[in-house]
Amino acid sequence: MAPADRLAMIRGMVENLNARLANEGGSAEDWTKLISSLRVLGEADRAAAIATEARTKFTGRAGDLAKIEAATQVPLGTIGAAP
Repeated sequence: MAPADRLAMIRGMVENLNARLANEGGSAEDWTKLISSLRVLGEADRAAAIATEARTKFTGRAGDLAKIEAATQVPLGTIGAAP
């Protein structure tokens, strides 16, 4: 698969996850997957906004909040970088 096609496929999967969480909600693992995926794609501001929303949804749930915080530390922009 060409790198541009691969990146487009990944972005599509991330957008589908975002839409599902917005419409149906999800587990802390789902939220962390979205946050970390956005960071890997280099979308730090968007990941931060979603992390803020997730913190609100999981208030009082220390284990889930720890997962969310860990996702906010994923290195930025590691997909789509030069091969």
